[in-house]
Amino acid sequence: MIRRDPTCIIMTDADVQDVRDMMMKKRVVVAKMTTAKAGHRKSHSGQPYVAAEDARRQREAMSRDERLGLR
Repeated sequence: MIRRDPTCIIMTDADVQDVRDMMMKKRVVVAKMTTAKAGHRKSHSGQPYVAAEDARRQREAMSRDERLGLR
């Protein structure tokens, strides 16, 4: 395979700063989403959210017909 010389892409300091700014914005968005998800999974009492217990409570609250999809 014949290889060619690499293409030089000229970047200024402003270009590098733009990339850094975009990466920082992305980190902030990810951090907010992570914080929002963690807050969403906490119950009002401050205890961690346990999906299995919540599913069990919902199942116990349903009638037999609701569980079978008849209502």
